[in-house]
This record gives sequence, structure tokens and C-alpha cells, in this order.
Amino acid sequence: MTAHQSFHWKRKHIKRAERERTDVEAEELEAVPTVPPDMIEEIQREQMVRDATARLPPRCQEMIRLLFFVEPAVPYAEVARRLGLATGSIGFIRGRCLRRLQKTLRQMGF
Repeated sequence: MTAHQSFHWKRKHIKRAERERTDVEAEELEAVPTVPPDMIEEIQREQMVRDATARLPPRCQEMIRLLFFVEPAVPYAEVARRLGLATGSIGFIRGRCLRRLQKTLRQMGF
């Protein structure tokens, strides 16, 4: 008789614990914010640009980082100084680097 009561008591408490755990899991899922699909797509595009930039030659990586990823934007004179270039050549080299980036992005399916 005692074994039978013990079995039923254990079974009852296990079911209650499972219900409570399921309730907690459901509450945790509700607490996780959902990310809108358009924001996910934007994050994926940004990551793809970062990945493509990482495939460029080091000088292009640094130039793109300085001109487009750093806040506030770095002036051409400072970019030229950091890269050891003439200020007048920044525009030309930037264009070449952006074309390489565009080509890399196309190859990646962007």
C-alpha cells in the first residue's frame, strides 16, 4: 500500500514539475523580443559588406574603414597621413577600392 501511494505521489509531483517547467519555458520564449524580418535582412546585408571588405587588400580595407565605418568620418588629409598617401590620390584610390568591393559583393551574391 505504501509503495502504491508513493508511486502516485511521485507521479503527481513529476507531472506538476513538468507543467511548471513548460510554463516557465513559454514565459521565457515570450520574453525574447522578436526581430522584424526587414531588420534581419539589413543586419545580414551589413555583415555581407563587412565580410566582403575583409577580402580586400589591407590598404583598401583600412581606407574603407576610415572613410565609411568610423564615426565621425575621417577627413581625406588624415586618411592620407595614416595610409602614407598624397591627399590628392585618396579619391582615385577610394574609387578603385569601392569597385573592388562592389565586384566582391557581386561574387558573394549581394
